[in-house]
Amino acid sequence: MPNGTHDVQPALVLGWRLQDDEEPFEPLWWTVGSPVVGKHRADHLIQTAARGMAYHSVIVAQSGSGKSFFLGRLIEEIALKTRSRIIILDPNSDFRRIWSVVDKSLWENAGYNRTKRSGFLPDEATREAFEEPWSRVKKAVYTANEEEEIYYKQLQLDWTKIPIEILWEGLGPSLQTEIRHCHDAVGIINDLLSLTKSHLWDQGNNRDLLEISKKMFLETRGKTEKQTAKYLAQLIPFDFNYFQKCS
Repeated sequence: MPNGTHDVQPALVLGWRLQDDEEPFEPLWWTVGSPVVGKHRADHLIQTAARGMAYHSVIVAQSGSGKSFFLGRLIEEIALKTRSRIIILDPNSDFRRIWSVVDKSLWENAGYNRTKRSGFLPDEATREAFEEPWSRVKKAVYTANEEEEIYYKQLQLDWTKIPIEILWEGLGPSLQTEIRHCHDAVGIINDLLSLTKSHLWDQGNNRDLLEISKKMFLETRGKTEKQTAKYLAQLIPFDFNYFQKCS
């Protein structure tokens, strides 16, 4: 939820005012005369006070109608014109390149195509007018993939802290049972590792609990109890002194 909004801040731009006399409903500024980028009036825009974003909001529209695009622009407005901190949970990677700015040619060739009923319709006069303030907004994208861009950071999750209901949503009863067993097993291994010399596991890198659990499962599958115990004794750098302190 945005915070730090004030009356003195500029209004958030939600989009362009449409012709409301008859269909098709099209952006008024871009369909009358010869529009010039950045020369519109304030009443050509639909705007709202920043403080209005301090409450719950919902965006409802048909599939493919532009909900994600609109949300992206709204996020830009909030980030640019308020002191809000924004966290985006983005499983579909719709906003993974939110740090980037599109090519300046889109500003130079801005316009509305009445046949396709689409177009790039900026309210800034130039790319620079958007890029300069946008570059001052601190941004970071956390991802599980290795990325070279400076805005990408490695995503790290503690799976033992994730509610089991999130992991099994939409699955049948049998798969839910298997997910619960796996989740419990990973939690047990995590507890076991906490009693070891963790620096021998990490070796300067972040511990990948899922990979460790998978390796232990594959190496002990089908083995006898004695073979499993021997394998674990070699695999886990157990710190007996630390265990005594915990006890």
